[in-house]
Amino acid sequence: MNKKTLGFLRKQFNYGNEDVTFNRIIHVYVRPDSGVQHVESQNFGFLEAKEQMLYLENIKKLLGGKLESKQFVVPFKLENTSKSILEEAVYEEGNALDEILSTFVSERIDHLRYGGDLVFTFLQGAFYAPTKSKEEDEEQSVRTNTSFIVGVVNGMQLAPDSVRFDFKDKKFETNKELDRILNLSKPLDGFVYPALTDVGTQDMRHILYSAGKSEQPSVHFVQDVLQGVHRRTEKQEKEAFESVLLQIIGEKVDMEYLLNVYNAIRTEVFMDDEPLHVKASTLQQILGNIGIDFDVTDIEDIFDDVVGDRNYAFLGHNIVLKNEGKTTKLVTRLSHVTLSPTDLKNVKSVLNNKGQKCILIEVDEDLRVGGFIINPERI
Repeated sequence: MNKKTLGFLRKQFNYGNEDVTFNRIIHVYVRPDSGVQHVESQNFGFLEAKEQMLYLENIKKLLGGKLESKQFVVPFKLENTSKSILEEAVYEEGNALDEILSTFVSERIDHLRYGGDLVFTFLQGAFYAPTKSKEEDEEQSVRTNTSFIVGVVNGMQLAPDSVRFDFKDKKFETNKELDRILNLSKPLDGFVYPALTDVGTQDMRHILYSAGKSEQPSVHFVQDVLQGVHRRTEKQEKEAFESVLLQIIGEKVDMEYLLNVYNAIRTEVFMDDEPLHVKASTLQQILGNIGIDFDVTDIEDIFDDVVGDRNYAFLGHNIVLKNEGKTTKLVTRLSHVTLSPTDLKNVKSVLNNKGQKCILIEVDEDLRVGGFIINPERI
């Protein structure tokens, strides 16, 4: 799944979208200390428009944020009951669907780490997506029906003290002490199954996990509820990979040398459309191509030291210096300089004739301070 496919998926939950059909909505009310309290379901189309919009906005909030930061395409573990259950739920109907999802939640209550009452809301449906097929040597646009199920975890909270007027009974009432409100403004976790490899193309081997907050995926939800393989965020992978490189090439390097390393990795990452997974053997080959020879066993030991898994595979897109819309910071005690990664080739760390460390940045224009142009000095 890429940025384009994720954007397409989000748009399916716009209210009034004629290219999507929502079949059934199921609520499973849970108290972590005493299990499932209530199960309620109905045809989504029977809900009032305002209520439909509330649930769709809840899902759109869940699906906000970037891939590898808040949205994660998660592979299932080899031995997995969640995958089998969700495959059934995608296509099942009526009371049988309610039973499947109620069981799914009840069997996973011990793995929930939120505290307080919760509601799992499931929405089953299908969208129609344009795809291209070849017929008589001509590309024709066709529409495929793609079934899915969304699961969202929301917290329950006490209703604030208030007085309301009941038009049915014609009287003023205060809210009841036991009244609860479903907090749809802050989804805690959720998923869409199956994931998509392209617009309209299902990937039944993966599930799209959506964290409640960026950079804070729930390991318990991924591993124990979805029974998937937990991945680090883009930021975590970038930091871990930098630690790996520090142990391989050392802390003190020339800028040109460092850029050669990252450019070699970048070339491999963007060589194919498929995302590159960088294992220890992959990194050894990339570094060997630019004259950095390192034994693969030693690199595996470094992987084990940094990420706790000598067979770990970094997602290539997470570890390269990206050029588009990205910046790299040069940090010193006196200043923070922000540059595009493509401009790092114009930066040097130098010593002046007094032996003082300086940052030398090659520029095409004059240095300005306010309205003043600063004269260049020769060093």
